[in-house]
Amino acid sequence: MFFEDLNLYNIKNMKTKIIKGGVSFLKADYDKLVNFKGSTDDFFYKYIIQSSGVNKQIAQLLANLNRSDGGGPIVNLVDLDSNLNPDFVKGKIDISYQLKLEWGCEAIKKDILKSEKFDVEFDFKENVFYLYLFLV
Repeated sequence: MFFEDLNLYNIKNMKTKIIKGGVSFLKADYDKLVNFKGSTDDFFYKYIIQSSGVNKQIAQLLANLNRSDGGGPIVNLVDLDSNLNPDFVKGKIDISYQLKLEWGCEAIKKDILKSEKFDVEFDFKENVFYLYLFLV
């Protein structure tokens, strides 16, 4: 399932894959990671926050999740904190983001720093990782 296909208001208690086809990565970057020559945060920062396409998709998902707050939400990804299991196959990523809300009629603006936790899982046959969000 891809987040654009989701009616986020009707899904409850479901672990949902959010990037169709996963996020591609270079095997050389992953090898550095498992050989402790690079940090997990740097690896995921490159492929999530610095990748404009992935960044845009996650920002849109987070904006959709915050629509109930009103104010035409705009999301900017800020940073992340990641942890992988010792087998380097699964883990968690906590993505921090700035949520901007504006209500034009009342000239009210809010900037809120929030975060959302994602599960991550690698598929080495395809050299991609998948991000999952548990919607409650």
